[in-house]
Amino acid sequence: QDEFSLDNDVSLNTASIPATAGHIEINEIKIPNSPWNGPYFQNMPFELEAVPGTGQDFQGWTVGNFETLIAQDSDWKYLDDGSNQGTAWRELTFNDASWSTGAAELGYGDGDEVTTVSYGSDADNKFITTYFRHTFTVDNISDYAPLFQLSLLRDDAAAVYLNGQELLRSNLPEGEIEYNTTALDFAAGATESTFFEFLIENGDLTAGENVIAVEVHQFNGESSDLSFNFALKALKTGTSDIISTNPLITINLSSDTFLIANYLPTGECILPREITENTTLTIDCSPYLVPEDVTVLENVSLTVEAGVEIHFPAEANLIINGNMDVEGTQDALCRFRAIDESTPWGSVIFNNTTGISHLNGLEIIDASQGHHPIYENAAISAFHATVEMDNLVIEEVFSNPILAYYSDITLRNSQLHSAITGDLINVKYGNGIVENCIFRGNNEVDTDAIDFDEVENGIIRHNKIYDFFGFNSDGIDLGEESVDVILEENFIHNCTDKGVSVGQRSSILATNNTIINCAQGFGIKDLATAEIDQNTFYNVAIPVASFEKNIGIGGGIAFLSNSILSNSPESPVFVDEFSILEVSNTLSDTELLSGVETVSGHPRFENPTQNDFNLQSNSLAIGEGIDNTGMVIDLGSKNYDFSAAAQVHLSGIHYNPLEENEGEYLLIFNPTSEVIDLTGYVISEAVDFVFPAAQILPGKRVWIVEDGDLFPNVNEQLFVWTSGKLSNNGETIRLTDAHGIIIDQVTYGITAPWPEAANGLGDYLALVSHDLDNHFAESWTAEFPVSIEDIVVSDILVYPNPTQEFLTIESNEMLIESVELVNLIGQTVKIQAFAKVSQAQLNFPKIASGIYILRVNGVGVEKVLILE
Repeated sequence: QDEFSLDNDVSLNTASIPATAGHIEINEIKIPNSPWNGPYFQNMPFELEAVPGTGQDFQGWTVGNFETLIAQDSDWKYLDDGSNQGTAWRELTFNDASWSTGAAELGYGDGDEVTTVSYGSDADNKFITTYFRHTFTVDNISDYAPLFQLSLLRDDAAAVYLNGQELLRSNLPEGEIEYNTTALDFAAGATESTFFEFLIENGDLTAGENVIAVEVHQFNGESSDLSFNFALKALKTGTSDIISTNPLITINLSSDTFLIANYLPTGECILPREITENTTLTIDCSPYLVPEDVTVLENVSLTVEAGVEIHFPAEANLIINGNMDVEGTQDALCRFRAIDESTPWGSVIFNNTTGISHLNGLEIIDASQGHHPIYENAAISAFHATVEMDNLVIEEVFSNPILAYYSDITLRNSQLHSAITGDLINVKYGNGIVENCIFRGNNEVDTDAIDFDEVENGIIRHNKIYDFFGFNSDGIDLGEESVDVILEENFIHNCTDKGVSVGQRSSILATNNTIINCAQGFGIKDLATAEIDQNTFYNVAIPVASFEKNIGIGGGIAFLSNSILSNSPESPVFVDEFSILEVSNTLSDTELLSGVETVSGHPRFENPTQNDFNLQSNSLAIGEGIDNTGMVIDLGSKNYDFSAAAQVHLSGIHYNPLEENEGEYLLIFNPTSEVIDLTGYVISEAVDFVFPAAQILPGKRVWIVEDGDLFPNVNEQLFVWTSGKLSNNGETIRLTDAHGIIIDQVTYGITAPWPEAANGLGDYLALVSHDLDNHFAESWTAEFPVSIEDIVVSDILVYPNPTQEFLTIESNEMLIESVELVNLIGQTVKIQAFAKVSQAQLNFPKIASGIYILRVNGVGVEKVLILE
């Protein structure tokens, strides 16, 4: 209902009324695209638009009128003994037979009263409250909208009730009204005889008898007069005289008018605005439509059966004050989503709940947040509530997925993602358990998967956390004195900042976690304490760092044991002067750590390229640990349930060509089955290069070369680096992705155990297998650079050359064991083994024409031209 004021005492009252017997709602009517911000004058045309509510169809416009239900000067029952009547007197069922009866105006002191009421025996201490009741009958309530015009004469103050429900209070304070509650001010002058007009839309009529109850209060016991009179009108509805069926109507008013937009329900199931009794939403009525905010009242339970969907309009919320049980299953998920796809609705809000809520098998789509900008800033928001969640999918939302204040939160077996800055789940000042979940990040700054603040004895167990690419984004963030939190069996990869951040006097026990491709594995700071036991770190710039972040607060305290720190691009550990880091029974393959029983060497993972960190049988990490019972254990995490996509890596380094016209180059290989976007990837440390828009196909490689003119025959992707030169003394080559995460780093050497044949003898460093860890020398071999112009020639005779289908190879200096044809991009197209002969014939009837390199016993000996 909207009221638009017009000049010359003309007003337009509008109501949007769905014609539903027994339940009438007020919907939206608007003035569309109006450029006019001032008053609407008499005879000034404008437009109104009827906007259907949820589950309603517009039927047409009618002109409404108010019908009198109680006229001025009517008879009233009254009680004038100054007693405390409590609240029962307001109800329809109250027996007022013993009360007096009189016509309005009722009161004393002014001389214009029709009925004089008593103020008691003491003129200086008059009764504060006098009570009035009037009963009236309504034959057909479907004829009326819940919209009333009230005229109230009161001296000094009054409260009005319809069937026990308060309609209004005038000149009275907020809160509970008692029999001795005094008026806020005394009525004087014109206000003593003024009928105050009210338009009320919060009352409901009943079929048959109804009662209006009014209590009139004095400013004090010395008040000289009391006056009361009253009139009630209700809006009469109906569609018999429709003036237009167009939702957009042009108005030109010369007198007061009341327009009604009429609707009929579409037949869909619509939730009431308040759920006042235990309710079950069943699959046979799904989907349910939400008209606007729906509230489940205290001590009321809402049950949602498996497979049920609830559809929300823009910004509407489901508010739980009682409790809600969602009973979805893996095969029949429940879904909460927008009526209009991609239009954000509000939030599921648990607010001071009176019961435990269970959300099982639920997908939430298109949600955003509630009304409160702090406590309801998520698709699921909890405040002083207990919510147990299992098998949730919250990935397509416009805000954070889960936020809880002062609540007990359990989340299991769920998938969470959002596209905005924030936390996927944030539990503040309560209890939190997060288990067996998958958290997918985004590119936004300051975005964490799991954030606990002031949580005691929390559990974060067996979760996969990945791709938090934004600046200052962590996998797990623990702060504000989160005490004794257990982190166990989590798999964390691709975080631009920390896999786990622990600060502000928090404390954790972290066991059996695997962290890869992060700037820091654990960052312990600001008087936080961490026990880090049996964890595996791979390609983490600094696996464990203990430091003071905020000046003067204090450093971190960390105890690292029974762990593996592999391929640490910056340093395996860091500790500043304000902090403590004690290390025991831990393996590092980049440097020997200072500590008790530390180990340096190759951990020999099964397949680190594919993120398989099981230990091979000959691993140095086997049997090198001691648990807290004194039992001998293997180092590193025992949790291998999660994995991650492989990354591109360096597979070839030609740092010291035999001849100047050969040219230096690097090879990068894609070991995955997916196309990888290289745009924005960076090669640094040795040479400088930033990839332009480029992709690398599965199982393919790209060349990054010093001089593109030296590689005319390379038919793979080839780029020329920007600056720099590969050192002939060995150095570090770093590959960083577009988010700044170091995804590969090789520090090559020029002497054993690195293949020495690559140091100016014609060969280049080539990775033996793409499943091997490329930062160990033993994973590399020396191979002949097929792209050079000159070939090492030995005393071997090769004919015919050019040829078409075969070659004959004769040698007087060595016995021939293998013969191989390699194309100019390094691919072997034909290979054949021989039993140590001095003459061999290699047949190749179906090889394409072109230039090939002939290798004998693995050594390049001749260029061969094959003709068609």
